[in-house]
Formats: sequence, structure tokens, C-alpha cells
Amino acid sequence: MTHWLSSYVIFVVVAFGSAWLADRLVGLTAPGDSCEGLLLTLTVGLMGILFLLAIVYLRIAMAAILRERWPDFLRRRPWLHPVGVGCLVFSISTPFVFLAGPQSARAYGERVVVTEALSRSVPLQRAVEDYFARTGELPQSLAELPIPSETPPAFSALRAVSLMPGGALRLALGSARYPDVNARHILLIPQIEDSVLDGWDCRGGDLPAGLRPPACRASSVCEAFGYPVTADR
Repeated sequence: MTHWLSSYVIFVVVAFGSAWLADRLVGLTAPGDSCEGLLLTLTVGLMGILFLLAIVYLRIAMAAILRERWPDFLRRRPWLHPVGVGCLVFSISTPFVFLAGPQSARAYGERVVVTEALSRSVPLQRAVEDYFARTGELPQSLAELPIPSETPPAFSALRAVSLMPGGALRLALGSARYPDVNARHILLIPQIEDSVLDGWDCRGGDLPAGLRPPACRASSVCEAFGYPVTADR
């Protein structure tokens, strides 16, 4: 009984523990982040080792079936069987980890809705830029801008846009499907140089860095591991 229980625990740890870890790594890998290479290396390394072990175990199992005898080193180490089977199960489940893993699929969806919300603010950004080009000042309210008020569609994560002191645009986000996006906000701060508004700093607000486009991250997702790596700006 103890042998079967320990074998089951080893199988679960190897198969499902590895799938969980791979799903987490894929979810944390934010395109364009300074830690993207490190996280990809860890993910590929983990999967490569497990794939190699799965191939080796499958080759040994096929040979054992033909010879009707397992190699002596496997008979002396029965715990290697659940390890090998766990690697095989992980290898088979890899496509599901990438396409439907709880963390990886959610992270992808979160980045999509954030990008969509930012894209909906572009007309408002252009209106502020045109206002500044005409008057040399930033508007004090959205009512001063020649742009019709528009209610975002229900599927959009953009819930409201407000004008903050100093001309910053505050994008209020909301999503019942993605808790990490819900009740968060992004600040778009106008960048003025030589009396010209030539861009927006989108790194402000309380939305986590890993859910933002590369240009809108104030820090790297590596900081989740305790590495103080500053993202490219």
C-alpha cells in the first residue's frame, strides 16, 4: 500500500506539478519584457528535460515489452516508473498547457483586454494633442475637446476616462472575467518638451506591469522573483 501511495504521489508531482509550473512560467512571460528571455529559457529548459526523460522511458519500456523483462536498474528503483509515466503525461498535455492553461490563458486574455482599452483612448489622446497645438495649454476638462462622448461597449475593459490635473488621462478598467484587471486604472501623462506635446507616458496607475504593453511597463516582471531589473523605457 505504501509503495502504491508513494508512486502515486511521485506521478502527481512530476506530471501535474510540472504542468502547473510550466503554466505559471508561460503566464509570466510578457512579450517585450526584459525578463522574457530568462522566462523562456526556464520554460524551454523545463520542457526539454521532461521531454527527454519521457523519450528515454518510452524507449526503455518498448524494449522491455519486446524482451519481456525490465532492466535491472529499474527493478531496483521502482520509483523511476512513476517518474517516467509522469513525464509522458506531461509531454502529452503540453499543448493544453499552452492553449488552455489556467494562468497562461488568463494572462493572454488580460493583455488583450488591456491593449483594447488603451486603443480606445487614442482618439482622446489625439484630441488633447490638437487642443494643445492650437492653444498652447492643456484642457481643464473633457468638455473642452471637440470629441463626442462615447460609452464603451459592454465587452470592453475600459469603463471610464477622466481628465486629471496636469492633463493626465485616467483610464478606469473593469472586467468580471479578469480579476487582476478589474477596478484597476492606467494613467496617461502628456510628455511636453520645448512647448510640444510629443507623446504620452502610460506607465502610471496601479495595473500590474505584466499586463501592460512593453512601452507601458515601469518595471520588469522579474521583480516577482525578487530581481530588481528595470524595464527598457
